[in-house]
Amino acid sequence: MTRTPPPDPDWLIRLATTSITEAVERLSSHGVVVVLAEDGIAIPNLPPATEAEIGAAAGSRNGVGFLLRRRIARALAAEACGQDAAVIRLVADANGKPGFEMPGVGLPGVEMPGVAPAAPRLHVSFSARSPLNLIAVAHDPVGVDLEMPITQEAIPWNILRPDEADAIRALPAPEQPGAFVRLWSLKEAFLKASGNVLAIPPEAIRIADDDTIAVHSDARGSRAVEARLRLLRGRSTVSIGFPHPTIALALLSAAHQSAMRGKD
Repeated sequence: MTRTPPPDPDWLIRLATTSITEAVERLSSHGVVVVLAEDGIAIPNLPPATEAEIGAAAGSRNGVGFLLRRRIARALAAEACGQDAAVIRLVADANGKPGFEMPGVGLPGVEMPGVAPAAPRLHVSFSARSPLNLIAVAHDPVGVDLEMPITQEAIPWNILRPDEADAIRALPAPEQPGAFVRLWSLKEAFLKASGNVLAIPPEAIRIADDDTIAVHSDARGSRAVEARLRLLRGRSTVSIGFPHPTIALALLSAAHQSAMRGKD
């Protein structure tokens, strides 16, 4: 008997079966949209890659996916903000977090004299596991992570805290890879949303069974973090013929992102 998978969550769409306009409508109604696209997909009316993007793609492991993610992101921002995609740039802040830059619109969290914030201000995050690409655009700071299944032998135990490793080892062997991927993908998504990928070590992040988060550091101690976490795992998200990926999404309030960066 063939089981029909449950519908994809409202925040996830596959661009091959929908359009940029529908993705922007999802962003408007839900405050976030995550677009899944495959390398080489033909998407009508995408803006061409900029010279800067082409130059940056030359140094990436998968230039095709690198350019696709940025072209889709600029197309989403252009339609959402009523701008020409040709004048929108993707730039990184001091911590490496990507953001949109366009005429009259400042970067998220960056005050610029004479530059008004976007209405609504948009945030962006990327993830990829060739040939799959994720592009997340949201009204709040967002982080997204895409992980493919691993084997029990491939679990990198050395990057886990002792309590995390013990908890995963206590599970039946077939469940251990999924538990590791779930934990790691949520950490990655949270780090991207916080804008502190380089400043916060993954072992400082503690994720409870209910997906609440605490961040521990020697300077600030341990404190709870309010974050909306979403996880999609254990099934094919779309009918694309790939092993079941795990997709993690984290959304933070702008005030919380400022606090994470030590600006409170």
